[in-house]
Amino acid sequence: MNKRKTKVSSDAMYEAILTLESVSECRKFMQDLCTVSELQAMEQRFQVATLLHRGMIYQDILARTGASSATISRVNRSLQHGADGYEIVFQRLGVTEGSAAGRDPVLRGAVQRGAVAGGTVTGGASAGHAAADSASARAAAGKDAAESAPAQDLTKGGGT
Repeated sequence: MNKRKTKVSSDAMYEAILTLESVSECRKFMQDLCTVSELQAMEQRFQVATLLHRGMIYQDILARTGASSATISRVNRSLQHGADGYEIVFQRLGVTEGSAAGRDPVLRGAVQRGAVAGGTVTGGASAGHAAADSASARAAAGKDAAESAPAQDLTKGGGT
């Protein structure tokens, strides 16, 4: 018999994230909630998912992001057989398969600068509803309208 306690899933954390109204607020909350390593791993996984969604091959993703082939494979498995969370985000950002960016000019500019495809992504969430598309795009692009702090460069680290 398994002696570990079964953790009960709670929506409280996800509801808390949905109350955040800007990338800046989300960044602060995530920095309090997660370690630097955890944030870097999540940012790298999102970057890998974006590149896979755009059709990039494993070797190119590995070279561009520094993610391990195991990480790339796990993300690909999530894209193919997961809960469709990535697909929801990509649709809301306007990122389609094979596209460099969608309808949001912030994300489009980030891709052109190489922020999404070139090694830097800062994750985030928005308050949902009407501001979700724009705030999510800015989160994926690593920029907040109110802040111009540079996103972390994930191309130098290893993958998890």
